[in-house]
Amino acid sequence: LLVDVNVTNAKAGHHLPTGSPLRQVFLVVTAIDEQGRSLPLETGPTLPDWAGDLQGLAGVYFVKILQQLWTGQMPTASYWTPTRLVEDTRLPARASHSSRYIFTASDLGEMTVSTRLIFRRAQYHLMQQKNWDTPDVLMELETVELSERDNEGRYP
Repeated sequence: LLVDVNVTNAKAGHHLPTGSPLRQVFLVVTAIDEQGRSLPLETGPTLPDWAGDLQGLAGVYFVKILQQLWTGQMPTASYWTPTRLVEDTRLPARASHSSRYIFTASDLGEMTVSTRLIFRRAQYHLMQQKNWDTPDVLMELETVELSERDNEGRYP
């Protein structure tokens, strides 16, 4: 099952998320069969360990990653201490990002693909350390049910 996902920062006049290294946005892609079983990801990006409860899931992240020079901790939100910019994958205003995922399907029955765009106010490890009960914000949800196939067994 081939899934192409396009995310566009259409309404913010700034990078998404903002410049704070605390803020993170995750795109999470899932595919399930008609029995509700998750389809395994064969090819495509997955979320890193620092994504906490989302680690290993199919998807991409939009974030400004800093590394603290004294401790080597990464990602860090301690921008007031000596840091270096490791990666900036934030989505600029009016820009788009595309990603591709291939899930292994055991049969050609009905399938459901869901994409979630999740905003996290602070890094997962920091929220756990500080015992912050700050839930993620679901920014967007798109669900597509695939049932009609062409003569070659392909979904439109």
